[in-house]
Amino acid sequence: MSWWTVLKYFVLGIFCSAEWISEHRRARGMRALARKFNLTFLGKRALPGALSLYGTPFAHIPSGPVANLIDGVRNGVRVIVFDCEAWEGNTNWQRTVVAARAPEDAFAAAASNPDFRIDRSAAWSILYQPEGFSENPGALTPVPELEAQLEAIALRAKAV
Repeated sequence: MSWWTVLKYFVLGIFCSAEWISEHRRARGMRALARKFNLTFLGKRALPGALSLYGTPFAHIPSGPVANLIDGVRNGVRVIVFDCEAWEGNTNWQRTVVAARAPEDAFAAAASNPDFRIDRSAAWSILYQPEGFSENPGALTPVPELEAQLEAIALRAKAV
């Protein structure tokens, strides 16, 4: 085996290790988020059948598994959070989706933030960052931002 082959495998190993570490850190953060809000962390699974994503860039998702799936009820509001890959037109991008089975204003705090988009599908409000609107394109929503969104949902539910 030549030194060039060894170098290629070494670099490939570094990239694979970095990706694994990144995924592991994300899963650990999402698991902690679920624990904090007394929700269930389900990891990599198919979405619950009750969630409707029709008319959103995530409509194809129910056919396959998503990553870091969190499901549960927070102050009477059903909440589902997950990481996935979305397609709009010919482009695909990774995003975190927060879905709440609640009135349209469940994400009132995010409505004024241009980085987020809120879609409706059946009785669900779907919050995500559209492709191209994020400071960090292609990135997943950071766990502290998700925590703030879940807090806001819980506060809206208490107020209603």
